[in-house]
Amino acid sequence: LDTDNNLKGKVEFIRSRFELTDDELIKVIYKMPTLLNLNVESNLGPKADFLQGCFEGDLIPLKKAIILQPALLGYSLNKRIQPRIEKMTKFGVSIHRITNAMTLTDANFDEWVYSGIIDKETLRGERGSSILNEDGNAKKDHPKKTVDVAERHNASDRLARIVTW
Repeated sequence: LDTDNNLKGKVEFIRSRFELTDDELIKVIYKMPTLLNLNVESNLGPKADFLQGCFEGDLIPLKKAIILQPALLGYSLNKRIQPRIEKMTKFGVSIHRITNAMTLTDANFDEWVYSGIIDKETLRGERGSSILNEDGNAKKDHPKKTVDVAERHNASDRLARIVTW
């Protein structure tokens, strides 16, 4: 067993596949050292191929996502990455929000992805009257309570959820 060459091969794969500088590579390995336990041919390679395809070959946003959240490469391709990206695509959530999507629990992911399909046209009050005025703001005189927009902060992104009751 040639451990040095094995580790060098994995490090070189990560560096070259995502075009990482030395500093970026150090950040990725520091944040997720267990990447070095994964097999390149059966694990890292297929994930990198799939993710690059999702980003339509655009390496820059994928590289940023990997640097921000190296754990993306640690999730199961078949059980987590692929199903979540398919659901994101189905509901029109940008692939660029992948760093939000992968870390959430299943229940929170579903709530998060479904919140993205609510748009101004679907916000209807009683008897089909809109609770939003032409500017997209809540009508003050609407019989329902006003729309409360709460911002959820995340390391890479803000998510605004519209809640009506």
